[in-house]
Amino acid sequence: MMKQKILATLTTVTAALVCFLALTMTVFAEEYPVINREETDVPDRPTTVKRDGLFYNSDTNTVLDGWFENYQYELQYYQNGVGYTGIAIVDGEEWKFENGTALNGEYEENGRYVTYIDGKPVNGPYTYMGNDFFVPGHVDSYTNKNGTVTEAAVGYNCWRYAENGYQDSVNGWYGPEEYRRFYRRGILLSGIADSSGLEGTPEYGKYFNKGLPLTGFRAYDDGMYNRTYLIACYIDGERYFGHYQVTGNEEWSTESYKESMEYWKSYLEAGKTYLFSEDETKTGYTGILQEGFYEENGCKYWYEGGIRQGTEGRGKEIYDPATDAWYWLDAVDNGKVATGKDVYQESYAGAYADRPDGTGKWVRYDENGHMIKGWCDTEKGTYYFDPETGAMAKGTAVIDGKEYAFDKNTGLLTTQKVHDREWVSVDGKEYWYENGVRQGYDPENPDYRGKEIYDPASDAWYWLDNIQQGAKAVSKDVYQESWAGSFGDNGEYGKWVRYDENGHMVKGWDKIMVEAEIKGHYKYVWYYFDLETGAMAKGKVSIIELSPDGVLQEWIYIFDEVDGHKVESISHENYTGDREVGSAIRLE
Repeated sequence: MMKQKILATLTTVTAALVCFLALTMTVFAEEYPVINREETDVPDRPTTVKRDGLFYNSDTNTVLDGWFENYQYELQYYQNGVGYTGIAIVDGEEWKFENGTALNGEYEENGRYVTYIDGKPVNGPYTYMGNDFFVPGHVDSYTNKNGTVTEAAVGYNCWRYAENGYQDSVNGWYGPEEYRRFYRRGILLSGIADSSGLEGTPEYGKYFNKGLPLTGFRAYDDGMYNRTYLIACYIDGERYFGHYQVTGNEEWSTESYKESMEYWKSYLEAGKTYLFSEDETKTGYTGILQEGFYEENGCKYWYEGGIRQGTEGRGKEIYDPATDAWYWLDAVDNGKVATGKDVYQESYAGAYADRPDGTGKWVRYDENGHMIKGWCDTEKGTYYFDPETGAMAKGTAVIDGKEYAFDKNTGLLTTQKVHDREWVSVDGKEYWYENGVRQGYDPENPDYRGKEIYDPASDAWYWLDNIQQGAKAVSKDVYQESWAGSFGDNGEYGKWVRYDENGHMVKGWDKIMVEAEIKGHYKYVWYYFDLETGAMAKGKVSIIELSPDGVLQEWIYIFDEVDGHKVESISHENYTGDREVGSAIRLE
């Protein structure tokens, strides 16, 4: 037997790293010596000296005898100063030694190669330093001339030998059928098969766990964002989206370095069905346990940790920060968000509680599923729901300093409320009523545009927009035929006015942001609106302004004749007349 090579990378393998499947052993021959070994008591090999062909301990001057471990962590066995060579029976298994050292590496035997680890032949998978490998054991010599590709184990990798004797990392499926696994660069693949050369193969893009396509779950590292529920589901290596009932027998793979596998497994309970979603809006990942709303077959549901909520008991009340609204998940509809429905809840109800402890209330959810709060007009009549708890008012109630009477059973307003010169909020929009009639809305007149009104409570003018069924216009420019002073388009009448985000008519200077000439950059564009009429200034205009040091000045500006934006400032000088600060006059 001639030793071909001993690999330094395998010499660190300790006796504890044994193969998962040992080579089938032959019947022990009687001539093989039996060597007893205490694995827990293997001393370091001392400094030695060789005399007369024997190895001596240089400190005690005694011949080496028994088990040792050298500085390369190789196991060694000496008998009366001679390193044992050949096969011996150790712990009931065949071991092979050469000059006292248990073989590590690849050796030629009768024209074939055998891989040894700690003196024992290996054929099958084994684990070393946390990595999983496959060692083919007895293989043909790589010097064969028929071009057959053979495999052997070298170092931490499996290698493929070609006719020319060159080595390439094993990439692909290797091993006998019962141990057939997928390798990349000699190591069992754990992760996405997206390495070069796999494009167009059935494996490309699949997720592998220790050499096999994963059917089970993969846990992500929550990283710096402190995310939770980052668990993806795979079937035969493919990412799975949808409902999945856990059996408890699925494989797990984790890339989480902060939490144990048991921690991640605790998120999924056998027998329960979880939803794995493609939604990236909450975490930036796909294929994770769904959080929040999820629409299925035209119905909206709410999930927490991948579990649909509101399916038990009568249902569940939840709050969604994204919409700033409360919802009811109705158990009679398998957790579907309730819409257009009154629901009785046992939670806190405040002044309208049915029970002495302050709990018990009827609440109403609108067509969007939002809990209604405030006044609610229906075909049956008017109701009121507490702005804080959503509880339906019943009996006598004082609202905004006024007393109202509601039916004690149905909650219907019995003393009819007539809205007169006040705002009424409906579905998030503000409407103005006078003597119970909504203003600014005439569906029978196609030429009707709306109505301008003044509200003394806010000391502001508003536009009631007919195209919005009379709702208060916000952040909008509106043309009006009313008096405009020197800025009238038709004599002193006809003007463009602007309403801000609160619906108030803008007066004085106002600016909006627009895209600049350079793409991706923005700038402010200025406008001026008359302090009395609200009319947008156009043309050459004189405006009285107060300087920072308190001096009255007359400024001359040019405003665009079409859209009213400020084009340029012409001049300014001190002013001694009697015009008020902010007054504007068109000069031409």
